[in-house]
Amino acid sequence: MNAGRDVERLISDWLVEESPRRAPDRILGHAADVIDRTKQRRLGVAWRLAPMFSNRLAIAGVIVALVATSALAINRFSAVGPPGPSPSPSAGAASAPPSAAPTAGPTVVPTIELPAARQLIPTAVIDLAGQVRDTIPLTTDGTDVWVGVDGALVHIDGTTNATRRVDVADMSTGNGEIMFAPDGVWIEDYLGGRVLRIDPSSGDVTSTVTIARPRTIHFADDQLWIGTNELPGAYQLDRTTGQLGPRIGTSNAFAVGLGNVWFGGATQADLITRYDTSTGAEAGTITVPTGSGCGVSGSFPDNVWATCPSDFGACRADSVAVRIDPATNEVVATARICSAPVAVVDGTPWFLAGRKDGQSLAQSLVSVDPATGRLLAQLDLGKLDPDVVVTTDSAIWISDEQGDRVVRYDFTSLRS
Repeated sequence: MNAGRDVERLISDWLVEESPRRAPDRILGHAADVIDRTKQRRLGVAWRLAPMFSNRLAIAGVIVALVATSALAINRFSAVGPPGPSPSPSAGAASAPPSAAPTAGPTVVPTIELPAARQLIPTAVIDLAGQVRDTIPLTTDGTDVWVGVDGALVHIDGTTNATRRVDVADMSTGNGEIMFAPDGVWIEDYLGGRVLRIDPSSGDVTSTVTIARPRTIHFADDQLWIGTNELPGAYQLDRTTGQLGPRIGTSNAFAVGLGNVWFGGATQADLITRYDTSTGAEAGTITVPTGSGCGVSGSFPDNVWATCPSDFGACRADSVAVRIDPATNEVVATARICSAPVAVVDGTPWFLAGRKDGQSLAQSLVSVDPATGRLLAQLDLGKLDPDVVVTTDSAIWISDEQGDRVVRYDFTSLRS
């Protein structure tokens, strides 16, 4: 991203808060989207924009998660250290074994050590240059992908990667999230105080709901949930009448799954709270290590993770992500990483780990053993500033604000 655009965002988000981006508790509002949203597989990578990603499909043994961004979970400027030596793509090197020597990070700040890295080349790159000015929203139906650009939705065929632009006058980057549902693509208009349903074939607006400062959106169990800056909490949106249900909880950092809304807390939080989606009553709490209770992401029911990913600062030396058992409300595994899972493939969660590369941002995908929390492998994605991560039945898709593009990584490349 260019410096001017970044400065404007910082001023707007941290001082005026007239944009849906990067408000403090938004760090988790989007990772929340990684968890089981049933019909949506956004990997909330965006601790910036995407909440916890959820997915309902288990196709060819692949279970993918948020989620909210989310939701997409991205940690910016997290000093995890540069990746280890990477063979050239033509070398055909396999993923580093769990026993591979970790790569040490910079000595100026405490760092989290990652396994040695290999380079991962995108399967496809969708160039959006000239169509975007800010945060790039992304959504999927599980097979195809929709990208929000200025003045349009771009449909990407999940099989051929072919694109089709559909004009949508109310669509703009940096103004909220988008979410696929069976009745259309829902887009947030943060500055306009609206949520709109768009016919993805024609671009026509088929429903308009007035909601002050909408900033998170989830689709789970055939229900659409909205979070706002006006009165933080989770609100179910009746997609037929456009009416909002009663507020549940008091935070925008939430995920939806297993009949519950899951809430985190502040940066040093140590508690995850569950609320029944039907009654709004508290359904349980989970005590987690201090500093990992910002929110929940992953996939229900077997890869539910709580963490506080880094946003602008370096990862703390004691940063962790913890897997929790929804049946017992207990922590069952701990991983030494300050990130949230953006995909779950064949039962293995993959986390994004960010670092600075000169004046640019770079990212790696890091796999974690869900049983022990051990870091297994690191795949270096190179220079990348992710806004939202979604997963389809065969690939991970990331909107890259730094490169004005969307990149695709097939699951088969993760396994090679």
